[in-house]
Amino acid sequence: WNVFYDLQTEQSFVWPRENYPQSLIDQRAAITALIDDNSKGQCNAKIRAKLRKKRDAIDKKQKQYARRIFIPLLERLKKEKKGLSIDQVSWGASSGNNGMQESISGKNSGVLMDLCVEIGVPYYCPKAYYGSTDCSKCLHRHTTAQKAKMKDTFVCKKCGHTSPIHENAARNAALRAKEQHDLI
Repeated sequence: WNVFYDLQTEQSFVWPRENYPQSLIDQRAAITALIDDNSKGQCNAKIRAKLRKKRDAIDKKQKQYARRIFIPLLERLKKEKKGLSIDQVSWGASSGNNGMQESISGKNSGVLMDLCVEIGVPYYCPKAYYGSTDCSKCLHRHTTAQKAKMKDTFVCKKCGHTSPIHENAARNAALRAKEQHDLI
């Protein structure tokens, strides 16, 4: 899923992944495992080249899916004269999405940034430093070990603020965008 945060309304909303992108994610993971097999025993170079083409086709489908999902959101943001903060943390390694994040907001090929330009929505990609360890209310920075204990709910050890962990990170990204580029 992706979490969005609106600083004006102080509300977050979640774009949940459905079964369709999950099947693409699973297919991409299986293909990537074959391509990256260190022993190279499962396939030779010719087969790996075919697998890379298949993975590229999956990437294209993921981008088409992302376009279908995000165009209505971006059109609404343009109408409301709002900008978008895009978190570019690659959560593929940590949450097993195997390329969906790269297709959506990857630094080199993200469809979301391309759509922002196409539709005319200003966007900002904040540096991801401490986005998930900082409290979005009091800005207290927690250690990685403290954050690891939190699992799904962020609990600030200083001010007591609680929120879903992804919402806290999304709010931090939105705050950085507003602070650095006056995007709301």
